[in-house]
Amino acid sequence: MYQTIARLARLQQAPGQWPGLLRRVLAKPAPLLLPGAAWTLQAVLRGQTAVIRRNMAELLPREGRGEAEQLAYVNACVNGFYRHAARTLYELLAAETLLPSGRINIALEGEQHLLDALQLGKGAILYAPHTGNFFYGYWRLSRDYPCLTVATASDPELAPLYRSFQRLGCPGLDYDGTPPLELIRRLRRHLENGGVLLLLGDFYRPGFPPARLLGRTTRLPAGAAMLGLELGSPVLPARCIRDADLTHRLVMEAPVLLRRQFGRKEQTKATALLNSRLEEQLLKCPEQWFYWFNVHERFAGDFRREGE
Repeated sequence: MYQTIARLARLQQAPGQWPGLLRRVLAKPAPLLLPGAAWTLQAVLRGQTAVIRRNMAELLPREGRGEAEQLAYVNACVNGFYRHAARTLYELLAAETLLPSGRINIALEGEQHLLDALQLGKGAILYAPHTGNFFYGYWRLSRDYPCLTVATASDPELAPLYRSFQRLGCPGLDYDGTPPLELIRRLRRHLENGGVLLLLGDFYRPGFPPARLLGRTTRLPAGAAMLGLELGSPVLPARCIRDADLTHRLVMEAPVLLRRQFGRKEQTKATALLNSRLEEQLLKCPEQWFYWFNVHERFAGDFRREGE
Protein backbone atom coordinates (compact mmCIF):
# COMPACT_ATOMS: atom_id res chain seq x y z
CA MET A 1 0.00 0.00 0.00
CA TYR A 2 2.85 2.38 0.76
CA GLN A 3 4.27 1.65 -2.69
CA THR A 4 0.93 2.35 -4.39
CA ILE A 5 0.57 5.70 -2.64
CA ALA A 6 4.19 6.56 -3.39
CA ARG A 7 3.87 5.74 -7.10
CA LEU A 8 0.82 7.94 -7.51
CA ALA A 9 2.40 10.75 -5.49
CA ARG A 10 5.53 10.45 -7.61
CA LEU A 11 3.42 10.55 -10.78
CA GLN A 12 1.95 13.86 -9.67
CA GLN A 13 5.47 15.29 -9.41
CA ALA A 14 6.79 13.82 -12.67
CA PRO A 15 7.74 16.02 -15.64
CA GLY A 16 5.83 15.79 -18.89
CA GLN A 17 2.18 15.00 -19.57
CA TRP A 18 1.45 12.55 -16.73
CA PRO A 19 0.74 15.09 -13.96
CA GLY A 20 -1.74 16.93 -16.19
CA LEU A 21 -3.44 13.69 -17.17
CA LEU A 22 -3.71 12.63 -13.53
CA ARG A 23 -5.19 15.99 -12.58
CA ARG A 24 -7.82 15.65 -15.32
CA VAL A 25 -8.73 12.18 -14.08
CA LEU A 26 -8.95 13.38 -10.47
CA ALA A 27 -11.15 16.30 -11.53
CA LYS A 28 -13.92 13.95 -12.69
CA PRO A 29 -16.82 13.20 -10.32
CA ALA A 30 -15.67 10.58 -7.84
CA PRO A 31 -18.74 8.28 -8.09
CA LEU A 32 -18.00 7.66 -11.78
CA LEU A 33 -14.48 6.40 -11.13
CA LEU A 34 -14.21 4.89 -7.69
CA PRO A 35 -16.13 1.60 -7.95
CA GLY A 36 -13.97 0.58 -10.88
CA ALA A 37 -10.84 1.81 -9.13
CA ALA A 38 -11.60 -0.35 -6.09
CA TRP A 39 -12.05 -3.43 -8.28
CA THR A 40 -8.84 -2.64 -10.18
CA LEU A 41 -6.82 -2.22 -6.98
CA GLN A 42 -8.03 -5.55 -5.64
CA ALA A 43 -7.27 -7.33 -8.91
CA VAL A 44 -3.86 -5.79 -9.53
CA LEU A 45 -2.68 -6.17 -5.93
CA ARG A 46 -3.65 -9.83 -5.81
CA GLY A 47 -0.76 -10.89 -3.60
CA GLN A 48 -1.48 -8.10 -1.15
CA THR A 49 -5.16 -9.03 -1.15
CA ALA A 50 -4.27 -12.54 -0.01
CA VAL A 51 -2.20 -11.09 2.84
CA ILE A 52 -5.01 -8.73 3.88
CA ARG A 53 -7.53 -11.57 3.84
CA ARG A 54 -5.27 -13.78 5.97
CA ASN A 55 -4.59 -11.00 8.46
CA MET A 56 -8.29 -10.25 8.84
CA ALA A 57 -9.14 -13.93 9.21
CA GLU A 58 -6.52 -14.32 11.94
CA LEU A 59 -7.15 -11.11 13.86
CA LEU A 60 -10.80 -10.11 13.62
CA PRO A 61 -12.76 -11.39 16.64
CA ARG A 62 -15.58 -13.85 15.96
CA GLU A 63 -18.12 -12.27 18.33
CA GLY A 64 -20.31 -15.38 18.25
CA ARG A 65 -20.22 -15.87 14.49
CA GLY A 66 -19.99 -19.41 13.13
CA GLU A 67 -17.40 -20.51 10.56
CA ALA A 68 -19.49 -19.58 7.51
CA GLU A 69 -20.61 -16.28 9.03
CA GLN A 70 -17.04 -15.36 9.93
CA LEU A 71 -15.85 -16.16 6.40
CA ALA A 72 -18.57 -13.96 4.93
CA TYR A 73 -17.66 -11.20 7.40
CA VAL A 74 -13.98 -11.36 6.46
CA ASN A 75 -14.82 -11.27 2.74
CA ALA A 76 -17.03 -8.23 3.30
CA CYS A 77 -14.22 -6.52 5.22
CA VAL A 78 -11.71 -7.24 2.43
CA ASN A 79 -14.05 -5.73 -0.17
CA GLY A 80 -14.74 -2.81 2.15
CA PHE A 81 -11.02 -2.24 2.62
CA TYR A 82 -10.51 -1.76 -1.12
CA ARG A 83 -13.60 0.41 -1.54
CA HIS A 84 -12.26 2.64 1.19
CA ALA A 85 -8.65 2.51 -0.11
CA ALA A 86 -9.66 3.61 -3.62
CA ARG A 87 -11.65 6.54 -2.27
CA THR A 88 -8.89 7.55 0.12
CA LEU A 89 -6.25 7.49 -2.63
CA TYR A 90 -8.48 9.72 -4.73
CA GLU A 91 -9.10 12.10 -1.82
CA LEU A 92 -5.42 12.33 -0.89
CA LEU A 93 -4.22 13.00 -4.42
CA ALA A 94 -6.98 15.55 -5.04
CA ALA A 95 -6.88 17.10 -1.55
CA GLU A 96 -5.67 20.54 -2.58
CA THR A 97 -8.61 20.79 -4.99
CA LEU A 98 -11.30 18.95 -3.04
CA LEU A 99 -10.91 20.42 0.44
CA PRO A 100 -11.14 24.12 -0.51
CA SER A 101 -14.01 23.36 -2.94
CA GLY A 102 -16.55 22.57 -0.23
CA ARG A 103 -17.43 19.23 -1.87
CA ILE A 104 -16.20 17.30 1.18
CA ASN A 105 -18.52 16.77 4.13
CA ILE A 106 -16.62 16.11 7.38
CA ALA A 107 -18.66 16.14 10.58
CA LEU A 108 -17.30 16.42 14.11
CA GLU A 109 -19.33 13.95 16.18
CA GLY A 110 -19.10 14.22 19.95
CA GLU A 111 -17.59 17.69 19.72
CA GLN A 112 -19.13 18.60 23.07
CA HIS A 113 -16.78 16.07 24.69
CA LEU A 114 -13.86 18.03 23.28
CA LEU A 115 -15.27 21.37 24.38
CA ASP A 116 -15.83 20.07 27.90
CA ALA A 117 -12.30 18.63 28.00
CA LEU A 118 -10.77 21.93 26.94
CA GLN A 119 -12.57 23.69 29.78
CA LEU A 120 -10.16 21.93 32.16
CA GLY A 121 -7.40 24.19 30.85
CA LYS A 122 -4.92 21.42 30.10
CA GLY A 123 -5.42 20.99 26.36
CA ALA A 124 -6.82 17.73 25.00
CA ILE A 125 -5.40 14.60 23.39
CA LEU A 126 -7.37 12.74 20.73
CA TYR A 127 -6.17 9.13 20.68
CA ALA A 128 -7.17 7.39 17.47
CA PRO A 129 -6.23 4.52 15.14
CA HIS A 130 -5.47 4.94 11.43
CA THR A 131 -9.08 4.47 10.31
CA GLY A 132 -11.11 6.33 7.73
CA ASN A 133 -9.41 9.24 6.01
CA PHE A 134 -7.48 10.42 9.05
CA PHE A 135 -5.82 13.16 6.98
CA TYR A 136 -9.22 14.69 6.27
CA GLY A 137 -10.38 14.26 9.85
CA TYR A 138 -7.33 16.16 11.07
CA TRP A 139 -7.83 18.87 8.44
CA ARG A 140 -11.42 19.37 9.61
CA LEU A 141 -10.39 19.52 13.27
CA SER A 142 -7.68 22.06 12.52
CA ARG A 143 -10.24 24.42 10.95
CA ASP A 144 -11.73 25.12 14.39
CA TYR A 145 -9.02 24.30 16.94
CA PRO A 146 -5.29 24.90 17.43
CA CYS A 147 -4.05 21.44 16.46
CA LEU A 148 -0.84 19.48 16.31
CA THR A 149 -0.08 15.90 15.34
CA VAL A 150 2.91 13.61 14.91
CA ALA A 151 3.57 12.02 11.52
CA THR A 152 6.34 10.18 9.70
CA ALA A 153 7.37 12.32 6.75
CA SER A 154 10.86 10.90 6.31
CA ASP A 155 10.02 8.88 3.18
CA PRO A 156 10.93 11.17 0.25
CA GLU A 157 8.30 9.53 -1.97
CA LEU A 158 5.48 10.23 0.47
CA ALA A 159 6.74 13.66 1.53
CA PRO A 160 4.71 15.48 -1.20
CA LEU A 161 1.47 14.31 0.45
CA TYR A 162 2.56 15.66 3.82
CA ARG A 163 3.64 18.94 2.25
CA SER A 164 0.27 19.34 0.54
CA PHE A 165 -1.53 19.01 3.87
CA GLN A 166 0.88 21.46 5.49
CA ARG A 167 -0.07 23.92 2.75
CA LEU A 168 -3.71 23.29 3.66
CA GLY A 169 -2.99 24.37 7.23
CA CYS A 170 -2.40 21.04 8.97
CA PRO A 171 0.61 21.44 11.31
CA GLY A 172 2.58 18.38 12.31
CA LEU A 173 5.87 17.18 13.74
CA ASP A 174 7.98 14.58 11.94
CA TYR A 175 8.60 11.72 14.36
CA ASP A 176 11.73 10.56 12.53
CA GLY A 177 13.10 14.03 11.86
CA THR A 178 12.58 15.67 15.26
CA PRO A 179 14.94 14.92 18.18
CA PRO A 180 12.99 13.01 20.87
CA LEU A 181 13.44 15.61 23.62
CA GLU A 182 12.45 18.40 21.25
CA LEU A 183 9.39 16.41 20.16
CA ILE A 184 8.17 15.91 23.73
CA ARG A 185 8.92 19.53 24.64
CA ARG A 186 6.82 20.84 21.75
CA LEU A 187 3.93 18.46 22.45
CA ARG A 188 3.98 19.43 26.12
CA ARG A 189 4.03 23.14 25.30
CA HIS A 190 1.14 22.75 22.84
CA LEU A 191 -1.03 21.12 25.51
CA GLU A 192 -0.02 23.64 28.16
CA ASN A 193 -1.18 26.37 25.78
CA GLY A 194 -4.61 24.74 25.53
CA GLY A 195 -4.13 23.08 22.16
CA VAL A 196 -5.57 19.88 20.73
CA LEU A 197 -3.16 17.05 20.03
CA LEU A 198 -4.12 14.22 17.66
CA LEU A 199 -2.07 11.09 18.30
CA LEU A 200 -2.54 8.01 16.13
CA GLY A 201 -1.80 5.34 18.69
CA ASP A 202 -1.47 2.30 16.41
CA PHE A 203 1.78 3.66 14.98
CA TYR A 204 4.48 0.97 15.25
CA ARG A 205 8.20 1.03 15.91
CA PRO A 206 10.31 -1.91 17.21
CA GLY A 207 11.65 0.30 20.00
CA PHE A 208 8.24 1.18 21.44
CA PRO A 209 7.10 -0.41 24.72
CA PRO A 210 5.34 -3.82 24.58
CA ALA A 211 1.57 -3.52 24.17
CA ARG A 212 -1.52 -5.56 23.34
CA LEU A 213 -3.48 -5.13 20.12
CA LEU A 214 -6.03 -7.50 18.54
CA GLY A 215 -5.11 -10.30 20.91
CA ARG A 216 -1.38 -10.13 20.22
CA THR A 217 1.69 -8.65 21.82
CA THR A 218 3.17 -5.85 19.74
CA ARG A 219 4.82 -2.47 20.37
CA LEU A 220 2.94 0.82 20.45
CA PRO A 221 3.75 4.37 21.57
CA ALA A 222 3.17 5.46 25.15
CA GLY A 223 3.27 9.24 24.66
CA ALA A 224 -0.45 9.82 25.23
CA ALA A 225 -0.36 8.13 28.63
CA MET A 226 2.83 9.93 29.58
CA LEU A 227 1.41 13.35 28.72
CA GLY A 228 -1.97 12.57 30.25
CA LEU A 229 -0.37 11.62 33.56
CA GLU A 230 2.25 14.35 33.60
CA LEU A 231 0.05 17.27 32.59
CA GLY A 232 -3.40 16.01 33.53
CA SER A 233 -4.53 16.44 29.93
CA PRO A 234 -7.76 14.57 29.13
CA VAL A 235 -7.46 11.81 26.51
CA LEU A 236 -10.43 11.35 24.18
CA PRO A 237 -10.77 8.01 22.34
CA ALA A 238 -11.52 8.93 18.73
CA ARG A 239 -11.78 7.54 15.22
CA CYS A 240 -12.20 8.80 11.68
CA ILE A 241 -14.80 6.97 9.64
CA ARG A 242 -16.01 7.19 6.06
CA ASP A 243 -19.80 7.16 5.68
CA ALA A 244 -19.97 7.55 1.88
CA ASP A 245 -18.10 9.08 -1.05
CA LEU A 246 -16.61 12.36 0.16
CA THR A 247 -18.53 12.08 3.45
CA HIS A 248 -16.68 11.55 6.73
CA ARG A 249 -16.97 11.79 10.50
CA LEU A 250 -14.40 12.42 13.18
CA VAL A 251 -15.97 10.75 16.22
CA MET A 252 -14.84 11.82 19.70
CA GLU A 253 -15.89 9.97 22.84
CA ALA A 254 -15.93 10.97 26.50
CA PRO A 255 -12.47 11.83 27.84
CA VAL A 256 -10.36 9.52 29.95
CA LEU A 257 -8.86 11.37 32.93
CA LEU A 258 -5.80 9.27 33.65
CA ARG A 259 -4.79 11.16 36.79
CA ARG A 260 -8.03 10.11 38.48
CA GLN A 261 -7.28 6.43 37.87
CA PHE A 262 -3.50 6.09 38.01
CA GLY A 263 -0.49 7.45 39.84
CA ARG A 264 2.40 9.11 38.04
CA LYS A 265 4.39 5.86 38.23
CA GLU A 266 1.60 3.75 36.71
CA GLN A 267 2.23 4.72 33.11
CA THR A 268 2.27 1.08 31.94
CA LYS A 269 -1.24 0.51 33.31
CA ALA A 270 -2.47 3.80 31.88
CA THR A 271 -1.04 2.90 28.47
CA ALA A 272 -2.76 -0.50 28.58
CA LEU A 273 -6.09 1.20 29.25
CA LEU A 274 -5.65 3.62 26.36
CA ASN A 275 -4.63 0.80 24.02
CA SER A 276 -7.77 -1.14 24.91
CA ARG A 277 -9.84 1.93 24.00
CA LEU A 278 -7.81 2.29 20.81
CA GLU A 279 -8.71 -1.28 19.81
CA GLU A 280 -12.39 -0.56 20.49
CA GLN A 281 -12.25 2.35 18.06
CA LEU A 282 -10.51 0.24 15.41
CA LEU A 283 -13.09 -2.55 15.63
CA LYS A 284 -15.98 -0.13 15.11
CA CYS A 285 -14.90 0.23 11.46
CA PRO A 286 -12.36 -2.59 10.88
CA GLU A 287 -12.57 -2.55 7.09
CA GLN A 288 -11.29 1.04 7.14
CA TRP A 289 -8.12 0.33 9.14
CA PHE A 290 -5.04 1.24 7.12
CA TYR A 291 -2.59 -1.37 8.38
CA TRP A 292 -4.24 -4.64 7.31
CA PHE A 293 -1.67 -5.02 4.54
CA ASN A 294 1.31 -5.30 6.91
CA VAL A 295 -0.01 -5.82 10.46
CA HIS A 296 1.46 -9.35 10.52
CA GLU A 297 4.95 -7.80 10.55
CA ARG A 298 4.28 -6.41 14.04
CA PHE A 299 3.94 -9.81 15.69
CA ALA A 300 6.97 -12.00 16.26
CA GLY A 301 6.77 -15.80 16.20
CA ASP A 302 3.52 -17.72 15.87
CA PHE A 303 0.80 -15.64 14.21
CA ARG A 304 -2.08 -17.46 15.87
CA ARG A 305 -4.11 -15.60 18.46
CA GLU A 306 -2.35 -16.02 21.79
CA GLY A 307 -3.96 -18.72 23.93
CA GLU A 308 -5.17 -20.79 20.96
